[in-house]
Amino acid sequence: SANLKKIYKATLYLRGMVSVVGLKSVPIDFVIFDELDEAPQNAVDKAMERMGHSDFRHVLKLSNPTLPDYGIDEAFQKTDQRYWLLKCVKCNAHTCLEDTFPECLVRVNGHAIRACQSCGAELNPSVGEWVAKRPDITDKRGYHYSQLFSHFINP
Repeated sequence: SANLKKIYKATLYLRGMVSVVGLKSVPIDFVIFDELDEAPQNAVDKAMERMGHSDFRHVLKLSNPTLPDYGIDEAFQKTDQRYWLLKCVKCNAHTCLEDTFPECLVRVNGHAIRACQSCGAELNPSVGEWVAKRPDITDKRGYHYSQLFSHFINP
């Protein structure tokens, strides 16, 4: 079927969450919630329930946040909260664009650049590392991805 794919010894079953009824009979090991904030809560609960007998039980939640303390934001608050810190190749300082916005954007020769907060050099969004703001939380990783370090959007 179009929703069932065999890949080597594994089976990939793609299923939308339009109907909770469709989730009832499918055991799962890995669930991906795309746009979690828009998913009906009863469907999220049913998908999580379907992993009850799995040894793997992996969950990936993706979404644009809509409200504080709801959906993806609520889930992110329960993780180690990793942010992409850009490393300056000139002075080796790290900059979190989300923490320094809008000061991290500087106009140079008529266009905006992502600027190091220590020395002012232009930052390359590819040069950096994920750093946890809550390293005390070790059982759940969360990644905050911002348009500020996208290669496809000019700051």
